[in-house]
Amino acid sequence: SPPALTGHLLLAAAIWLLFPFKAWLLAWALGIEINLWQAALVTYLAYMVAMLPLTPGGLGTFEAAVIFLAAPFGVATAPALAFAVLLRLVTFWLPFLASALYLVGRLVILRGKIAAASAGRRSFPTEGGIEQQPQQGRQQLFQPGRPARCRHPQQQAATHGRQVEHHLIFFQIPPGHELLSR
Repeated sequence: SPPALTGHLLLAAAIWLLFPFKAWLLAWALGIEINLWQAALVTYLAYMVAMLPLTPGGLGTFEAAVIFLAAPFGVATAPALAFAVLLRLVTFWLPFLASALYLVGRLVILRGKIAAASAGRRSFPTEGGIEQQPQQGRQQLFQPGRPARCRHPQQQAATHGRQVEHHLIFFQIPPGHELLSR
C-alpha cells in the first residue's frame, strides 16, 4: 500500500542518512580526525564498492575501500582498518546477527505452535471435505487391507455405513448414500 511504502522509504532514507554520523562518531572515538563530510564521503563510497559482487557480503572490499578512501584525509592504514572493521561490525554484522536470531526465534515459535496445534489431534476428511474428529469408543467399520465392496469402476459401490479408502484418504460414507467408484 502507498502509505506503507512511504513509511519504508522514509525509514530507509533515515538509516542511510545516519550512516555518516555513526562513522564520524566512531572515528572520533578512535581518535581519527575527520569531519562529518569526509566521514560521509568515505562511508558512502566504501559501501558502493562493497556492493560490487566481488566477495560475499562485500567482505574485504569494504575494508580496503575505507583504507584507500581515508588515506587522502591523513588517516594511517592501521587506524583506518580498525575504523573499517568496527564500522562494518556496527552497521552490518550486528544487525545481521540480530536479524538471524530473530528469524530463528520466529521459526522455533512457529514450529512450536504447529506442534502444539497438531499434538494428539487426528481428523479425517468426510464426504464434502468437512473434517471431523474420530469419536472415542466408536467402532471403526473400516478394516485396513479390506476395502469396502466395490463393483466395476463405472458402477455404484455398496458402501452403506462403511469407510472407504480412496487415494490414501478415508471417507466416511453415511448410510443411505452411494458412491461412484472410479
